[in-house]
Amino acid sequence: FSGGVVNVSQRFEDPALEQFSNDYQVQQFGRVLQNNGMMYPVGLAFIVLLRWRRRYPLAVALVLGVVSGFAPSASGASLIAMVSLGTRRRWQDVPPVLVTGLVASLVYDRSPLAVEQTPIILLVVFVTLFTVGVMATGWYIGARRDLLTSLRERAETAEREQSLRADQARANERAAIAPEMHDV
Repeated sequence: FSGGVVNVSQRFEDPALEQFSNDYQVQQFGRVLQNNGMMYPVGLAFIVLLRWRRRYPLAVALVLGVVSGFAPSASGASLIAMVSLGTRRRWQDVPPVLVTGLVASLVYDRSPLAVEQTPIILLVVFVTLFTVGVMATGWYIGARRDLLTSLRERAETAEREQSLRADQARANERAAIAPEMHDV
């Protein structure tokens, strides 16, 4: 400390002070984004990541989950990425997204950007239910897509089989009529 001002670039020997310095830098970054009107352009910039959500769904969901802790305007893109990730219907994807969402929510809730702090237990319960709900929505969408694909395939198979049966019936009818035609 010098004159009551914290030099955030200074490295501290005490881990608690070093953590305070890191937290302070994170908070200052959020304030700079918000005060300079950069919060929304940052959120819009991360919408570009949604282009790769089908190729790298887990990575995109995790990156957007982390960013949404600093730039709440990226939360919409994070929500879309989580639904898209849920459409794959893999249980292994839920815990990393849940942990990322919890950490991002805690960072945001404890930052000066938050209007008021939420009790941690309430925050954990809400984020868990919200994340599971969003992933379940994606799960439903994926299941519905698979169901429609299988129904479409079954309909196409039934049409092909019906066409083959009709062709076979015509061939059998012609075969039955052919001897009668030769008798005349």
